[in-house]
Amino acid sequence: NGAAVEPDLGRKLAELRRSTDRYHDFAAAQADGYTVEVTKCMDAGSRGGMGYHYAKGELIDGTVIEARPEVLLYEPRGKGLRLVGVEFIIPFTAWTGAQPPVLYGQSFARNETFQVWALHVWVWRNNPSGVFADWNPKVSCARDNA
Repeated sequence: NGAAVEPDLGRKLAELRRSTDRYHDFAAAQADGYTVEVTKCMDAGSRGGMGYHYAKGELIDGTVIEARPEVLLYEPRGKGLRLVGVEFIIPFTAWTGAQPPVLYGQSFARNETFQVWALHVWVWRNNPSGVFADWNPKVSCARDNA
């Protein structure tokens, strides 16, 4: 993603981690409204995975709020799910700007499949491809991942 360096990025990502920490408990995420299963577990082989996408419908509009992601990303782990990252999204129909939306100094990417502007943030699983990359090589849809 091309964008300028974001001042205080480390502090902002730490705040995002604090605001989503309780969602390691999937039941807490669901109780807070993250109930819309947007995708089954997404895996692109050697490029990595994204996991399951669970959205909070009331947050999906023409704006994004730092530390309040529209989507939580989970990978299967044993009998449950592990929080690995978040995604901020804005529907194409809700964005009137001439340029892509920007958050954390990063331009959102067009996702034609879902007709949204999207920005992944890997705050709970290290991503060798970068904290804002779409795919994370360390995320897998296999149930026995470490």
